[in-house]
Amino acid sequence: MSNAGAFALQQLSASLTKPTGRRTLPLAQNIRNLFPETPSRPFAVLLLLVFLKQAGFSDAQIGLLDGGWAIAATMVGTVIGGVLFARLGMNRCLWLFALVGAAGNLGYAALAHFGGGLPGLMAAVSLENISSGMVGAGFVALLMSLCNPRFSATQYALLSGIYAFSRTLLALPSGWLAAQVGWSTYFLSTALAAMPAFLLMAKLVPWNGDGCRGAFDPLRDAT
Repeated sequence: MSNAGAFALQQLSASLTKPTGRRTLPLAQNIRNLFPETPSRPFAVLLLLVFLKQAGFSDAQIGLLDGGWAIAATMVGTVIGGVLFARLGMNRCLWLFALVGAAGNLGYAALAHFGGGLPGLMAAVSLENISSGMVGAGFVALLMSLCNPRFSATQYALLSGIYAFSRTLLALPSGWLAAQVGWSTYFLSTALAAMPAFLLMAKLVPWNGDGCRGAFDPLRDAT
């Protein structure tokens, strides 16, 4: 693993176990909210419930898959992401995870176009949430690599807030877009929405690079 990737994992581990007042951050709390979403996921999930209801799935089926199956798939994706991160390093994993994440919503596009019933929904939920877990593992490590250990909590919160705001802002036209192009094309467009991220990655985390450009360097930056 690269030095930048190893340092990021160390900072992530420290931030998750560092005492905060009288309590320690519980790792298992809100497992699906621990890791950020894939770049294309916000465009899909805002209208996913509407799509599933229109496709004829019951509340019980949706709740079982989204509340149980999806959480398990996210955890599996996170484990896979961690194993690959340790073997391949940050930069290559971010590229691989971004590709997988961009393809995560294609299962819903196929479900909307071809159908497939409950097995098709299970496959789509699995693909989307496994990819989300993989992307989340790499994205957390990326953000932690940018943070100074002295101010890691504040800087991580600020970076996460910027991400959350931009995610919400960009997802605003989702309803209008789905109404204009239909469900299948809409979910396909959510995968294409990740393309700008690849342009930024080419500049900031090149495939053969060693960490993110501008990341915290303990040998260069004051701690």
